[in-house]
Amino acid sequence: MEVTYEYETGDLRQIKLIDHAISGANVMIEALGAMPPSEERARLVREAVDVIRKGLRTLNGIVSPMFERVRRAA
Repeated sequence: MEVTYEYETGDLRQIKLIDHAISGANVMIEALGAMPPSEERARLVREAVDVIRKGLRTLNGIVSPMFERVRRAA
């Protein structure tokens, strides 16, 4: 579902980037799951796990401060 905002704050742009990153990870996982077992697939899986792990660390750095602001505002 695409949501359009008339004005996007930095946080909203970050949320959209997170959404795109998660979608990309899902596509990557689906593509790897469709490949037959092989050394190439194993290598790509290791690379994908590394990319996803780094992405999750970045995501945590973005979401944690946002969560804290929302919690304080509630």
